[in-house]
Amino acid sequence: MIVNLSKIVGRGVEMNQTKTGRVIQWMKVFFPIIVSALILVIFASSCGYGTTNSGGGTQTVSGNKASISLKNVSFNPSELTISPGTTVTWTNDDNTTHTVTSDSGVFDSGNLGSGKSFSYTFNQAGSYPFHCGIHSSMKGTITVQAGATGGNTGGTSSGGGGSGGGLPSGGGY
Repeated sequence: MIVNLSKIVGRGVEMNQTKTGRVIQWMKVFFPIIVSALILVIFASSCGYGTTNSGGGTQTVSGNKASISLKNVSFNPSELTISPGTTVTWTNDDNTTHTVTSDSGVFDSGNLGSGKSFSYTFNQAGSYPFHCGIHSSMKGTITVQAGATGGNTGGTSSGGGGSGGGLPSGGGY
């Protein structure tokens, strides 16, 4: 039996060209979509969208004053351990409006424009989680060490809408 190899080889080349053509066509359609999606993901992650931004870690403060900066859509530090009677001042060092809002309603700065600040004195031991009411990824916690007496004294704001009001005596947050 004599086999004509040129016809067999020719078919293989024809099939490979067809497969290659399909791959090239597929790449022409989907490659721009894939590249665009990757660019969008990289851009979104650099802007902080879709991520939880917990800020600058944990800090313990001794004394009666502590500061937290609102910068790059995060609280810095995001966790602060303080003694009873310490006044914490949050300052908006960002180019956008933020709030400092207690998860349990103990304090609320209202809207803080760029450069504005809000202060609150913590007299009662406990854990006080807070967040930005505008940017849900911004979260933090103030931990007041045990040994406090009396209630919280309330807050002041240089940027608008601070809420005072302490805790009822003997009450937690």
